[in-house]
Amino acid sequence: MSLFNMRVHHGGAFGYENGVLKYLKGQSTVVEDIDGDRWSVFEAYEELRQLGYLKSTIAALWYKDPTGDDYESQLKLLTGDTEAIEMCTIAWRRGFVDLFVVHEVGDAEGFPEVGFLDVGGETVGGESEEPLSGGLDLVVFEGNVQKTDGVGVATEAECQKKDGGVELGQEGHEADSDCSYPGSNCPTRDI
Repeated sequence: MSLFNMRVHHGGAFGYENGVLKYLKGQSTVVEDIDGDRWSVFEAYEELRQLGYLKSTIAALWYKDPTGDDYESQLKLLTGDTEAIEMCTIAWRRGFVDLFVVHEVGDAEGFPEVGFLDVGGETVGGESEEPLSGGLDLVVFEGNVQKTDGVGVATEAECQKKDGGVELGQEGHEADSDCSYPGSNCPTRDI
């Protein structure tokens, strides 16, 4: 039976500090006397469960040789038996191995309540999802729809008669001046 020790970094996240990738704002716990003959990804999750973590809240497990300072080139993802065996080898050579826990991002607790901008350009508070009065309705463009009824053709003809002239609109297409603003009742047309 071959036992090894593992230093578990948990409760934090990977991030850059002074341009160097590190595991920030976490804590370290040393787990001693792990049976290397039984070590696997499942055993790693079991050890973390004893620290109060659930598999469903863990996004990934990373490990590295404790003597390597460059996290970007030294970190390896723990996904299967090959990596578990490599962890044991590192621990027997160095005395222990580092394991880093990446947690799932939960609710955004601690973030201040923010508003959103409605189509009309007015800010609305977080709880109420009702837009303030005076805003424009959201217009959803459904692509170039062919008109099969006489109403669409008549409306298009009315727009052409209002100005008498044609000017260039968005993306170089011809557009009538009365129909070139959002919210107008003029249909889009292919030219």
